[in-house]
Amino acid sequence: MRKITLKGSGVETSALGFGCASLGTRVSANEALNCLARAWDQGVTYFDVAPSYGRGEAEAILGRFLADRKDKAQVCTKAGLAPPGTSPLMRLALPIIRPIAAAAAPVRRMLRRSKMTRSAALPLTPALLTGSLDRSLSRLGVEQVAVYALHMAAIEDLGRDDILRCLDDMVKSGKTRSISVASTHDAAAAAIGIGAPYGVVQFALDLDESVEALIQRAHKADMGCVTHSVLGLDGPADILAAAAQKTPNAACLRSAGYDGATTEAVSDLLLDRALALNAQGVVLMSMLSDRHIDRNVARAAAPVRPEAPALVRTLLDAA
Repeated sequence: MRKITLKGSGVETSALGFGCASLGTRVSANEALNCLARAWDQGVTYFDVAPSYGRGEAEAILGRFLADRKDKAQVCTKAGLAPPGTSPLMRLALPIIRPIAAAAAPVRRMLRRSKMTRSAALPLTPALLTGSLDRSLSRLGVEQVAVYALHMAAIEDLGRDDILRCLDDMVKSGKTRSISVASTHDAAAAAIGIGAPYGVVQFALDLDESVEALIQRAHKADMGCVTHSVLGLDGPADILAAAAQKTPNAACLRSAGYDGATTEAVSDLLLDRALALNAQGVVLMSMLSDRHIDRNVARAAAPVRPEAPALVRTLLDAA
C-alpha cells in the first residue's frame, strides 16, 4: 500500500482509506469486522467514521476492530449530524434489506434518498463539539483521533470565534491531531481561506473539473485533503459506463489497460482518477466485499496514473 503524510495532521497513513458509513447497515457487525480486517491486512490504516454512521453503530464496530490495533491506525471521526432514528421495525427489517441493497444499485440509491437514512444537522456549539468528541473516543476505545471533522457544517459557523477557540483547545488537549471540515466544496474553500485551526478538508470528488482546482488550493495552503464518493452519487459512474460502451471509447479504455466488464473498467478508471488528483491525500472507498477490497487495494498499491483524469474527461465529452 502506498503511504502518504497527510498535511495538516502530520500522520503517515495509507493513500486508500476505509469509509465506514455503512458499517452496521449495509453490512452486519460481523461482516464489517471481516472487511475491516481484510483491508487492514493489505495495508489500509486510515478509517473514516462518524457518530451518525451505521445508524449510530459504526463507531462501536470500528472500536471493536481497533482494540489491538489502535496504535497503528489513523481515525477520522466527526460531529454535527445525529444518527437517523431507528424504529424496532427497522432493526428487524435490516437483515432482509441488506442483501437486496447489496445486489441492486437502484435500491441503494433509493435508500440513500429516503428518510430512513437521513441524518439531522445539529446546531454547532462548543458543548456539542467537546461532548461528541469525548463520546466518540469512548466508543472507539482510543485516547486520540488523527482528525476531528465538522460534519456538513454551515459556512457561517466555520469562522465563529467560539467554535475556533473550542477546536484549538481540542488540539491542545491531545484528543485530536488535527481539525477538518467534512462538508461541501464551498465549505472546504472557506476552511482553506480561514486556515488554522483547520488543517484538513474533506469533500466529494465529483466529476466537475473545479474539484481539481480545490485540491490544488488545499495543497498549496499546506492543508491535507481527503476525498470521497469517488464513484459518484446517483449515477456518474453509470453515465461514464454508457459512454464507454460506444466503440471508439471502448477501444480507448482497452488501450489504456482497462479491460473486462465495462462497469468494472469505469470503476477502476474513476479510482485511478481519484488517486491521481489527490496523490498527496487520502481517497476514501466504501469496501464491503472481499472482491472490492482486493481490487481497490491493488489500484492504490500501483503507481499513480496521471493520465486517468484526462481519460475521464474524454468519456464525459463523449457522453
